[in-house]
Amino acid sequence: MEARLGGADLTGADLRGADLHYADLVVAALSGAYLGGNLTRAGLEGADLTDANLDGVIGADFTGALNAPASTGQS
Repeated sequence: MEARLGGADLTGADLRGADLHYADLVVAALSGAYLGGNLTRAGLEGADLTDANLDGVIGADFTGALNAPASTGQS
């Protein structure tokens, strides 16, 4: 699945369980969002993760993401 959500405003969105591997989330607003799910090879460069809940996230690379927490709770 290759969701094209680059630049989208997903503030506070509940994406738990979403299969977002290969998703384009570049510069997406994800502050306060719940992101538990498959983020393998998702593009997160410039995405704002302020106060995002990352419990249950699988395979994410937060390199280049803004405000990524030090502990992601990745499985």
